[in-house]
Amino acid sequence: MKYFWIAIIGSILFSCSSDRTNRIRTAPLLTRSFVDHLGNQISLKGKVERIVSLSPAITETLYAIGAGDQVIGRSEACDFPEDVIFLPGLSLKTDLTSGGLLELAPQLLLIPDGILHPDQFKYLKNHNLPFLVIRTESLSDVYESIRFLGDVTDNRAVAAYLADSLQARENRIVAHTRDLIKYGTAVLVDNDPLVVTGGQGLFQELISKAGGQNRFQETSTTLYETNEAEFHAMKPEYLFIPSKESQVYQMLIGQYPSIYDTPAAALNQVFVLDPDLIYRPGPRIIEGLRLMAQSLHSDLTDL
Repeated sequence: MKYFWIAIIGSILFSCSSDRTNRIRTAPLLTRSFVDHLGNQISLKGKVERIVSLSPAITETLYAIGAGDQVIGRSEACDFPEDVIFLPGLSLKTDLTSGGLLELAPQLLLIPDGILHPDQFKYLKNHNLPFLVIRTESLSDVYESIRFLGDVTDNRAVAAYLADSLQARENRIVAHTRDLIKYGTAVLVDNDPLVVTGGQGLFQELISKAGGQNRFQETSTTLYETNEAEFHAMKPEYLFIPSKESQVYQMLIGQYPSIYDTPAAALNQVFVLDPDLIYRPGPRIIEGLRLMAQSLHSDLTDL
């Protein structure tokens, strides 16, 4: 009789477990809604498994929060981490309004703010391609975008930890640079024409928080086109050149000889930085901030 009851109880437990499994399998997928800063709203059903990223910073963020296996396409500029180069690369000029994007059949397209034309957005909407636009105009935007992408990809905990860690590192850097001398600083973006970072936006924020004073901070734009005479007159004490070209400074002097007659050149305070750490508003940008701070204040070794 004892074994009879054991068999009955076992049968009931198995039946309950089986019923619960069946309910999970047949339950409708949860639909979630997301709204980007442009007010564009989309609904996504279940976990997003097929994402196309059109920004190197967004792609880096997705991999950093553990969503790399959900990325099935990228812009041609996305090259970090190295695994992404094996994914299909899309041209922003041609593939977004042709079969190249449609063939990938993405569940979601992630787009950096300001790169697409209205006709391209119209094409995406006409073909029912869900998209979200990601804004990263400040460091706080960067942290918010990391958390937002964590929500979208169901990687909330990792994303929140990453955002909090980066913000804490920024705070530590700012705490060290806040009361130090603010040296006159210029960041060269392009040499033909001569373009520097202006007084608005993320670049200005990086200079300020690194402990510098942007020589062109009175301008009202993110990027400012200057000329050799004006640049020389500003007398920058520190010059940053984000470039992967090791001889970029020598080429700059050859093109604009008077730049050699500035305090930055005289004091050997010209620094060539990896542009990916400055131009890409993703997880590695705080490393760019750290390098700028240590270049401006060489005694800051513990950042």
